[in-house]
Amino acid sequence: MTGPRPMAPGSDSAEPTFAECLAAGLRELEREACGSVLVPGALSTGLAPLDAALGGLRPGAVYVVAGRPGMGATALAIGLTLAVARDSPGAATKGTSQRRAWYFTLALSAPALATRMLAAEAGVDVDLLRGEAPDRAAWSRLVATAEALSGRSVRVIGDSTPTIAGVAASLADCRRDAPGAPALVVLDPVDSLIDGEESPGEVARMLQRVAVEGGAAVVLTAPVKSALERRQDRRPRLGDLLLPDDLLGAADVVLLLYRPAYYGVVDALDADRAEVLVARNRFGRTRNVGLRFDRRCARFEPA
Repeated sequence: MTGPRPMAPGSDSAEPTFAECLAAGLRELEREACGSVLVPGALSTGLAPLDAALGGLRPGAVYVVAGRPGMGATALAIGLTLAVARDSPGAATKGTSQRRAWYFTLALSAPALATRMLAAEAGVDVDLLRGEAPDRAAWSRLVATAEALSGRSVRVIGDSTPTIAGVAASLADCRRDAPGAPALVVLDPVDSLIDGEESPGEVARMLQRVAVEGGAAVVLTAPVKSALERRQDRRPRLGDLLLPDDLLGAADVVLLLYRPAYYGVVDALDADRAEVLVARNRFGRTRNVGLRFDRRCARFEPA
């Protein structure tokens, strides 16, 4: 199983020394003891409780977000993407890549994914964008949000027949122009890559290269087994992930999603309750993070 990798981008950089590893470990302990949220150089998730648990999204690290269909893996990936790009209008002209985000949508079309982003950011009912006509207030909010989003450094790439080699080649081309290199790369869902020409081991190695050489945080969405629904406690576990061992081994952090309402277990107090189970964290402790999920616009929010 692959161990933690350094945050610094660039495959030509030397492996950290033992002293550097110790210093990094002490900084992490200090961050938690002092209540700090983000580690230096990390990107905010846009969710303060998740930032506190993870220290943010670290460049050079691979994250897996997993859940049953409709549980919200794509919704969380969208939220992470919007959070990374939220404060970076005009980043391309300023010559910085710190806030660029690339989203490879391997199931939905690029326009469909962009529409999901629009609904989440505007806080508009997703159903209004599926054939129903929004009222004037909602429409005005959608137009204003679309204008604001168009200035952010987000690139949505739709590909129904993807390969990890193609993804890596796109990012390599991008890195030749430093201002265009993304700080966040999302592959949704990653299992679409497993059925391609490359083996799971090759996919895992190339994903690590994308993260480390590009200095990007890489987020993969993945499914979990339906068998968990036969358990009394339906919270997913690491063993429920539908990923080959090689690919799971490449993940530095694994986030598993659980919503009681998904299974009809609701009451007035927790109808929107959601949990992000930090099932693996090579940078710190595992824990459960409480959030809320707005089904109306498919968006995770702080509890």
